[in-house]
Amino acid sequence: MINYMQLEVHMKALENTVLPEYHGSMLRGAIGGSIKRMSCISKDTECIRCVKSHDCPYTKIFYGINKDMNSILKKVDTTPNPFVIEPLMNGTTYIKKDDIFKFRISIFGIANSYISYFLNAIFELENRGLTKDRNKFEVEKIINTGNNLLVSEKKLLYAENIKPAIYNFEFSDEEINKLSIFFETPVRVKKDGKFIQNLDFETFITNVLRRISLILEYYSDVKMNINYKELIQEAKKICIDEINTRWVKQERYSTRRGGRLSTGGMIGKITYVGDLDEYYPYIKFGQLLHIGKGCVMGLGKYEVVVNN
Repeated sequence: MINYMQLEVHMKALENTVLPEYHGSMLRGAIGGSIKRMSCISKDTECIRCVKSHDCPYTKIFYGINKDMNSILKKVDTTPNPFVIEPLMNGTTYIKKDDIFKFRISIFGIANSYISYFLNAIFELENRGLTKDRNKFEVEKIINTGNNLLVSEKKLLYAENIKPAIYNFEFSDEEINKLSIFFETPVRVKKDGKFIQNLDFETFITNVLRRISLILEYYSDVKMNINYKELIQEAKKICIDEINTRWVKQERYSTRRGGRLSTGGMIGKITYVGDLDEYYPYIKFGQLLHIGKGCVMGLGKYEVVVNN
């Protein structure tokens, strides 16, 4: 099991605002910048060279730190980010004054101890604004996993008392032999060194299990006690029943790299058939984590629907 928290943020626009088509990169940059300003004690030193990096909230949340790994994780030398920013209004490029802008942040495991940093970063958006034009917004409400309402003047009080939810990887007695995966934001998964559009079940579940394993390894006291080799081998027997996917082009601007980067990927629906019972708890939790590259900014989001 692992604990997690979801904050759904509603912000009212104080002026007409032009937004990028995909909001995830913008939100990640704004929230990350705020947490860095709160955390940093050495402004002129790169994070990876800073002697305080292992005690720095920003580094722990946003930067991968080298770690010796074993078994299935032995080839991984950086940590995943312990959160996912999920845009809820993709495709909306214009917001009028007084309209509501929404997004969600999911935080996993021990990273929930930094909840006050996330909350303060959200409220700092009121002062610094969003978009390259620094358009002004104000926080209307924040709802956490337990449906507790957070309001600006009580943010620190609530940060101390919010209880995260717990996800248990429970198996049902119900047989699951058919399910559909709806890929809602671009999924960037590589196979044989190339991004692919159509995910066979083996590739899909391999990415789900890897993502869960890394989050549990770094941000919880629990490890997945499963036979990876056997699960992946059996996954080859799961077939694609229906497929309707397409590749979408998308870009974001990277300040660190000083240019535009591709964030395009696959969206659409794939239906799998076969003996899916054992895989379902992991697929269900994977909805929170997303899969592929760019998860932290909301890429790789999917929803699962059982349709026996």
